[in-house]
Amino acid sequence: MAPKNKEEAARPSMTDFRVAQIVRKRMRTTRKEVEEATYLDPEKAVKRLINSGIIESHRPGVRASISRAGAPPQLLTLGRDLGYMIGVDIAHRAVSVSITRAEFHSVLDEPLCEEVPYLDDNPELAFDAAAKLVREAIAAAQERAGLCAEEVIGIGVGVPAPINRNSQKVESEMHILSAWSEYKPAEEIYSRLADLLPNVTVEVDNDASLGALGIYSWELLNSNVPTDVARDLIYVRVGDGIGAGVVVKGKLVGGGSGYAGEIGHVKVDERGRFCPRCGQRGCVETKASDRAVLEEVAPTVFAARPDEVSIEEAVEATHPACYRALQEAGWHLGVALAHARTLLDPTRIILGGPLAGSSFYHSGVVTGMVSNSINLKVKGRDVVFPAPTELRERRPDLGSPEMLGAVAIVMHRCGDTHIRRKLGIDTSA
Repeated sequence: MAPKNKEEAARPSMTDFRVAQIVRKRMRTTRKEVEEATYLDPEKAVKRLINSGIIESHRPGVRASISRAGAPPQLLTLGRDLGYMIGVDIAHRAVSVSITRAEFHSVLDEPLCEEVPYLDDNPELAFDAAAKLVREAIAAAQERAGLCAEEVIGIGVGVPAPINRNSQKVESEMHILSAWSEYKPAEEIYSRLADLLPNVTVEVDNDASLGALGIYSWELLNSNVPTDVARDLIYVRVGDGIGAGVVVKGKLVGGGSGYAGEIGHVKVDERGRFCPRCGQRGCVETKASDRAVLEEVAPTVFAARPDEVSIEEAVEATHPACYRALQEAGWHLGVALAHARTLLDPTRIILGGPLAGSSFYHSGVVTGMVSNSINLKVKGRDVVFPAPTELRERRPDLGSPEMLGAVAIVMHRCGDTHIRRKLGIDTSA
């Protein structure tokens, strides 16, 4: 039935929302791709969404223009005035906060950061620091871009521990941030910001999972041909602990309880040391983490205790014992990744953290994975890559896959509700 009048024809509809939702999921797409996804002619909806500031149309960069014959189609992205996303990265020794516009345009020059001594044993200090930095980020965005509280879409938070999806707590069964086990990080941070952001949603996830989402988002944001982006990947964050994030068909995988990706606690040595966190003997963390490498080389190479040497010193050292320790550590991680690859068949495996920059560690990972894979013809160097260094260079306001992922999770989990609200569509439907 035809609309009764022009006012009804211009009124936002579920078709408008569906088109905006596709742009949100793909970050950069074309009218043709939207049409293929909806089986509808999206032209009128696209015009209404552009006029309302929900999405924008851009000319693509050089890569798209040289990859297709003729003039390249314009790309659709979310609108820069749609709102703001705040990311919080809680690491083992510091808390960082950044803020971007809805289409990931930068607002700050670099993340706001505060060192928090003994953070693992003092969750209240971490929550206080996070709330303080969020307030400072909002104040900076108000001064620079005129942000108001109603424009904040949500806050994404990454913590270095598995989060139970049902209880929203750090799992008490594993001794990872065990002092946090009775806390719900999302509720704690919200309560400290309720006076400023009474309607904000806080989303919390494991930092390695957010790192995987960050890597995937970075590739989408920098590709003019979205179909060329690897939609199946594993991101492994190697540090004092080892965690992984999994993206399958463009979606972050959390598992039934939210613990997917705990590759650091896969057993790889039946005769290895007991892990102080999971209680198993010979898990990957006891063999391949920063701590494991330093325990091997600090007394031998540096005549020091492991806590007196940084992992960067071990990576940069020219002692053959360091080379061997790094390669052996990487090999053990590669064994675990061989099983993960067999189960998930990712297009790419990305390594993050200081050890990822070591050629010896990287070659150990490749060797361990290939030698334990079901297909020995696979070339590990075509699958395993270090995290992209250009992220820190080109987006210092984000600086890491984990921070980008903390920002991106806001749009992934809160974006649809915010768009419906902007369109005036009942969000309770």
